[in-house]
Amino acid sequence: MNQPTPQQTEDAIFSGCIPREYLWWKNFHRDWEYSDGTGAPDDWVWIVTADHSTLDTLVSCEIRHADIIEAAREIASGQVEAARCVREQARALLHTPEDTDIDSIVADDILQVAVYGRIVF
Repeated sequence: MNQPTPQQTEDAIFSGCIPREYLWWKNFHRDWEYSDGTGAPDDWVWIVTADHSTLDTLVSCEIRHADIIEAAREIASGQVEAARCVREQARALLHTPEDTDIDSIVADDILQVAVYGRIVF
């Protein structure tokens, strides 16, 4: 059982997986560059702006490695209701990150939990 590295969590969620065309995601921003061959820095931060889950406004928050880990734990443990495939991939991210098959739907659900505390959309 391996713990996911910051590079693995960043890659699983942000490196092409999040469908930016989903209407609730408004902006993704980072102030760092990918390192040659190593991916994101250990202390990566993405600023995510999204529709507020209940108000007609936007919410903006910083998302880090620890936030993705916590969201995956909440999904994997059943604290947050999610589809079986999402739970399975959240468990894989936590325990065997090299074997994950996170697609845009799973990445979206994990990020929603990190931003909203639940799967909203």
